[in-house]
Amino acid sequence: MGSTVNVAIIAQGSDPYNTFDVQVQADVSTISGSSVTVGPSFGVTAQECINGTPVVGTCSPNDGPGTVHVVAGSFSPVSTTATLFTITYNIVGTTQAAGITIGYLAGCSNTSVPNTCVTLVSPSTGNPVPETVQTGTFDNAKSDFSLTADPTSVTVMQGFSGSSMITADSLGDFAGSVSLTATISPSSGAPSLSLNPTSVTLTIGSSASSTLTIASTTSTGLGSYTATVTGSGTNSTGQTVTHKATVAITISPLAVPVFIKGDVHWTHHVKLSSGGVETWNGLVNNKAGITEYVQVVVSGCADTGSPCFTAMSTVTPMSPGQTLTIPASFTFTVPGKYHFTAYVTFNSDGSTNPDGSLANPTTSPVTQSGSLAVA
Repeated sequence: MGSTVNVAIIAQGSDPYNTFDVQVQADVSTISGSSVTVGPSFGVTAQECINGTPVVGTCSPNDGPGTVHVVAGSFSPVSTTATLFTITYNIVGTTQAAGITIGYLAGCSNTSVPNTCVTLVSPSTGNPVPETVQTGTFDNAKSDFSLTADPTSVTVMQGFSGSSMITADSLGDFAGSVSLTATISPSSGAPSLSLNPTSVTLTIGSSASSTLTIASTTSTGLGSYTATVTGSGTNSTGQTVTHKATVAITISPLAVPVFIKGDVHWTHHVKLSSGGVETWNGLVNNKAGITEYVQVVVSGCADTGSPCFTAMSTVTPMSPGQTLTIPASFTFTVPGKYHFTAYVTFNSDGSTNPDGSLANPTTSPVTQSGSLAVA
């Protein structure tokens, strides 16, 4: 857009003619005629009209926006291939895929081509010389894709994860695979990034998305980071095109109920007998700024894969900053060696499921693992 393109109107291998009357039609919202140069074989220009505005002579009633109309003649018959005239178009818009036609105005009679406004006049008879027409195509559709992130900024608490949707959109006639990679800056102390999938496939006019996951740990550095997702693909002309989308990331302090330094005590030094009760005592601190309803959960399985168990404490409300020891117990009846993980779940309203577990809980990122034996 903003440049020009020259389009030549050529008669090829015609029977002799010495006058032509041609109306060229194109989409004026994409290319707009600005000037005409008549071919060197024709010394007399009788009429020249561009977009309904007369340049030489007058415009015909069917001239209008998008039409370039030229009538010119020669003192000697022309019978070989010759340029009738050349149109200079200003490129004022972008086509859709497959472009626009540069053709001829329709609706004229007694012409060289039925119902088409193309007339070459025989100098001997004064009648139109029969012709066929070949139109052209102008196509400046982008063969490219765009890459965007939604949302463009994500706040992630230490120990938790966030995400942003990365979307590739086909522009023009772009179709094919777009490979995706992600980097983060600064890298020191940064959360980890992953993309799923790492490649998307576009068809013309389509879009496809990948999920960028930002995963932090309890030791991820606080502060601001920038994630950059780079997409790369090959367009219809064989060129490699690359685009980037950025996501601003803020890592905030851990502010939920957590085990203090993973502090969970259980009688793991004692081998339980069948029917024995094991109790886990989790030392929990509520780092949140509001009251949270907390439940300590311990789940595990025997080394053989079964049986499995889940021990749950009662649901305990904890005020901001409060520290409590919360016990969870389970009675073992099947001998074996068991591995387990203890973790804290919480919600803000204390709602529970029929089995006594918290409804719609969040799981705290600090966990404790261990093992025990049942004789």
